Amino acid sequence: MSVSHEYDKERDCLTLRLEDGFDFSIHRAFRDAYINQDIDPRSYVVDTGSTERIDSSALGMLMLLCERARAHQASIHLVNCSPALRNILRVAGFEKQITIN
Repeated sequence: MSVSHEYDKERDCLTLRLEDGFDFSIHRAFRDAYINQDIDPRSYVVDTGSTERIDSSALGMLMLLCERARAHQASIHLVNCSPALRNILRVAGFEKQITIN
């Protein structure tokens, strides 16, 4: 399980790609991918296309990312969400804070 990240300077966007599971085992890698950068991007993209499972700690990780984005007036977009993940995020109320595709 891992998190990769890529910064697009032109779009001022940091993309985080999740592989396999979005759970507590990637907490540090997820956090480091957006905190240990010398940038405060205008937008974050979280690509969940390879994510097969999610747990409650992932919702906490997303909440922390939301707080950081809000502090820097940035937006967050979740892309390639499975219907199951989209439903979990909708029930948890994330659609009010994050654009979910």
